[in-house]
Amino acid sequence: MSVKVDHVILKDQNLARVSLAGLLENDEKALTELAIPAALDLHLHLEQLRGINSLGVRAFVNWSSKLKNPKIMIHDAPKAFVDQINMVDGFLPPQTRMRSFFVPYYSEATGEETQVQFTIGINFYLYEGQWKFSFPEVHDSRGNLMSVDIQPERYFRFLNKMK
Repeated sequence: MSVKVDHVILKDQNLARVSLAGLLENDEKALTELAIPAALDLHLHLEQLRGINSLGVRAFVNWSSKLKNPKIMIHDAPKAFVDQINMVDGFLPPQTRMRSFFVPYYSEATGEETQVQFTIGINFYLYEGQWKFSFPEVHDSRGNLMSVDIQPERYFRFLNKMK
């Protein structure tokens, strides 16, 4: 399954909304054909993005490096996308900011996994030049407390590119 790209231009709001779904795994023609007017703010919604491989990374970087939009806001970035931001220099243009992303949680007791949405101003915020975090309590199906299933100092590193 290849990536599915949907977009809506809301000129009255000076906004372009782009959603990516599925797997970003090839030299995606859908991305190269997507033209977003440079004068509009771009909101990129990624909740339905299921994965990204090296070809998808290359396609995304080729597309995003050409974006001249004044503001780019990422919504609902999955872990696979966050991992690429952390690993690939220049993965996102410098005018990009993160609105929300997912953090994996795990239950030792049941083996359950879940993804918890972190939203700016609620779960993370910039204070005196440093990112601060509020980790919600999450429980598995038996009421056991779940743990964050990442190393925070590594996983949240991408935010330092977005100050």
